[in-house]
Amino acid sequence: MLKNTLKSVVDSVGIVDVQCSNLGNLLLQEQLKKSQTGIRMKNRNKQNLSYFSGLIINSSLSSLLLALILLSFVFLQTVSASEQKPTGPDLHKFWDKNCSECHGHSADFSRKFLEIVDGKLQGPMHKDSFKTFLNNHYIRRNQQEAIYDMLLAENLIEPRYKNECSSCHKKAAEFVRESITLRDGKILISKEDTPVSEFLESHRGLTTEDIEFYMALLTRVASEVYRP
Repeated sequence: MLKNTLKSVVDSVGIVDVQCSNLGNLLLQEQLKKSQTGIRMKNRNKQNLSYFSGLIINSSLSSLLLALILLSFVFLQTVSASEQKPTGPDLHKFWDKNCSECHGHSADFSRKFLEIVDGKLQGPMHKDSFKTFLNNHYIRRNQQEAIYDMLLAENLIEPRYKNECSSCHKKAAEFVRESITLRDGKILISKEDTPVSEFLESHRGLTTEDIEFYMALLTRVASEVYRP
C-alpha cells in the first residue's frame, strides 16, 4: 500500500512538472509574441515618424519656395515702379552733343545771352519768338519744350554750383550721373542709398538756406538727366 502511495505521489509530481513546463513554455511564447509585437510597433512608429517628418520637411520647403517666389515678385514690382522709363534723352548730353560747340555750356549761354521778360525767355534777336526759334534750330525729337524749360531754370539761379562746387564735383550734370539717383522724385546718394539732404547737412558747414538751394538745383538737374 505504501508502495502504491509513493507511486501516486511520484506520478503527481511528474504531472505537475509537465504542467509547470508547459506553463513556462506558454509564458515564454507569450513573452516572445509581446516582444515581436513591440518590435513591429516600434518599427511601424519609426516608419510613421519618418513619413510625417518627410511630409513636414517637404511642406516647409514648399512654403519657403513659395515665399521666395512671392518676395521676388514684390521686389520686381517695386523696382519696376521706382525705375520708370525715361520720357526723353538726357537734356545735358543732348545739349553738349547738339549745341555746345557753338553756344558753350547751357547755363552760361542762358545767363549771358538770354533774359526773362514777363516770365518768358527772350533772345538778343528773338525778343518774342525765342521758343519758335528753338523749334527751328537744330533741335530734334520734340525736345524744344524741355530745352526751353532747362534754359529758363538756369537763367533764374545764380551760378553758385559752378563757383562753389565744380572744382571738386565737376559739372552738376556729371556729378548727378556719377553720384546721385532719382527715385520717386527724391534724390539719393547712389552708393549709400541715403538722401542727399543728409549728406549736405554734414558737408562743409552748409546753412539751411544753402541746403535748400542745392537740393532744389540737384533735384532739377537729376530730372533733366534722368527724365522721369
